[in-house]
Amino acid sequence: MIYGYILWERVFEYIKKHLPEKSIRNIKDHNYIQRAATEEDLIFLLKLGKGAQNLQEEFQTKGYNLYPNPVFSNFLCNRSRYLEEVDTITNYALKRMSFNSIYEVSRVPDISDKLVMKIGDYHCGENKWLLGAGDKFPYIKHKLRQEPALFEEFVPNARSIRIGIVGNPNKEESYFITEHINSEYAKQNVHTSWIKNISPVETTYLYHEKENLHISEIDNLINETKKFATRYNTDLIGVDWVVSEEKIGLLELNDMIGIPDDERVLRMFREHVLNLCIKHLGS
Repeated sequence: MIYGYILWERVFEYIKKHLPEKSIRNIKDHNYIQRAATEEDLIFLLKLGKGAQNLQEEFQTKGYNLYPNPVFSNFLCNRSRYLEEVDTITNYALKRMSFNSIYEVSRVPDISDKLVMKIGDYHCGENKWLLGAGDKFPYIKHKLRQEPALFEEFVPNARSIRIGIVGNPNKEESYFITEHINSEYAKQNVHTSWIKNISPVETTYLYHEKENLHISEIDNLINETKKFATRYNTDLIGVDWVVSEEKIGLLELNDMIGIPDDERVLRMFREHVLNLCIKHLGS
């Protein structure tokens, strides 16, 4: 059996038509997937959150067949820890300082003129603040105060670029590049106008279209993305970059990436997942 918890809907509906009847199910219920899954199954564990993370660790301990690579996913669960390692690998490290909680911070660190404060290990555009060195801390909800705190150099006037790999990182057809541009919704709020991934306007390029981005370092960014995929043994990764005329910085690595609004990239996801399913059923 193949389980999705939870597979991208546009991918699931496609591959279901190409697989034997009743060979795949898309599950939303935590308790059901926990009871039903076995070591004989292929499990696409793509749900975010601490509950899903705990389930992933449980399944990994039991030796279940998980996608994406749970070792990589677990590595990313602690943002400060993984960035400390990644910053020793990339040529585009940003200045950062991390703390176990906001209680350890007496004032905003003086690491750049402007910096981003991120609270917790789950973001998706939330729990981020743009601050100046020496600013007073904004109000932080009680439940967040004991979460890890990361302070990160802010690159002004930067483009938001994601380089994604779906499949074999040694093949050019596995790559896509998406630029996020502020939505009108984000621009209306001073607290979010600097964040480009809140309901963004997206433009996506395939590998052979990379020159259309007019980023002089694009080949180096692609090569670094490939290096991360190879190092961490994953065929599903999105690496986020900020790119300005003065500076390029690596923001983060992502394991459970979303599908940009591009039919060509959707086909990449569909064909890759379908091949994984066919391989599992034939084994």
